[in-house]
Amino acid sequence: GETTDLCRDLMRLTVDVTGQLAFGIDFNTVETEGPVIQRHLDRVFPMVHRRINAPLAWWRYVRLPADRAFDRALAGLRTEVDGIIGEARARMRANPALRDSPSNFLEAIIAAGEDGRGRFSDTDIFANVCTLLLAGEDTTAHTIAWTVHGFMQHPEHFARARAEVDDAIAPAMAVEEPEQVERFPFLDAVCNESMRLKPVAPVNSLEPVEDAEILGHTIPRGTMVMALNRHIAMQDGNFGDGARFDPERWLAGEARGCPHDTDAFIPFGSGPRFCPGRSLALLQIRTVLAMFCRNFDVEPAFPARPVEEKHAFTMMPENLLVRLSRRAS
Repeated sequence: GETTDLCRDLMRLTVDVTGQLAFGIDFNTVETEGPVIQRHLDRVFPMVHRRINAPLAWWRYVRLPADRAFDRALAGLRTEVDGIIGEARARMRANPALRDSPSNFLEAIIAAGEDGRGRFSDTDIFANVCTLLLAGEDTTAHTIAWTVHGFMQHPEHFARARAEVDDAIAPAMAVEEPEQVERFPFLDAVCNESMRLKPVAPVNSLEPVEDAEILGHTIPRGTMVMALNRHIAMQDGNFGDGARFDPERWLAGEARGCPHDTDAFIPFGSGPRFCPGRSLALLQIRTVLAMFCRNFDVEPAFPARPVEEKHAFTMMPENLLVRLSRRAS
């Protein structure tokens, strides 16, 4: 029955999962305040977002206090990540078999950088570690949070998802095998509808490497193009009654939302830049939501306070304070 900041707790969970799978490290942020690296990330990524969207690159001309704090956090992040990479290299020296059979992503990319072909420099490895930390934190956590918000707005969908999870995994209280997540078609539909209406990346920036023409408009090479991912997914011409939260539109036998153009649904991007972490993200999302449905009742802690969209590095729900209690029935 305690009030909890759902986004904060979910971000801790996803950081722990990413640490274990990608780096072989148990950060254990769920039970502790979290490692120093997390505090650096909390300072680095908001400034990255701010600079990406800045009309003028002010930091090239003047250093504000926030820029100096960013520099310190970035240097601290580099120190922490270099330590993680150094520990992985030490494990691989102690156990050379890990070069041929790495146990996690970090070991695999280090092995690729040391295979004599120079495919990954130390800078590349550092950048990939930071990308994984970001991709494994904000995006997945906020997708789960938006879905829980949708459940609170539509309790009938929560009841149906709960019944589906009960039938699929009872008497277990959580998913025990990865294959079990394939038994949740309605829960998947709710997740898809949440990602359609509340994508954590509602806008994507693109730049053509050669002159292009889109729907009769000439786009010169090097022009910044902002793709409004959510806008196209909410158009009635792509999804019938596009502004309505309707999970049934995703179910084969209940596709009432005609037209239904899945090409307009791109929460993970598309083409060569399609998100490589999609499968892991969906596994986490399904697993956490199934555990949530199976074990907890949820209600808004402050019903009069509206949950609003906040676009930081990703689009997150602001004021999503909830009251969790053990499931009553």
